[in-house]
Amino acid sequence: MKKKRLFSIILLIITVLIVGVVYPYNQLNNHEDLDAVRSKVEEHLTNKKMKATDYQINVEYHWKSKLFGYDPYVISVQFHDEPDVKYYYKYDYKSETMGVYQNGVAPGGKEDKNFKHAE
Repeated sequence: MKKKRLFSIILLIITVLIVGVVYPYNQLNNHEDLDAVRSKVEEHLTNKKMKATDYQINVEYHWKSKLFGYDPYVISVQFHDEPDVKYYYKYDYKSETMGVYQNGVAPGGKEDKNFKHAE
């Protein structure tokens, strides 16, 4: 009887550990390919009448941000006509539309706040 109880407890502990490790791992690493996100940003900028040769897109994924409930994608766009300004975009991966929105500008020492590509 004690062996069955001990076996049941060990089996329960192993099951809880497996579920406790696998589920969070899948939640944190379940994200879109960065090239797919980059394509959505390019599509958004094309809809705003901008040419692909006018900018450079940088997309990063931070699983730690997702762990703490923040947006895991860091998307920055650098336009060639404003080399000292970075525009930051948000990829709304949770919504049905999965849209891309501009959510910030980093002037990088620019005194005049006349940003050419602010939305």
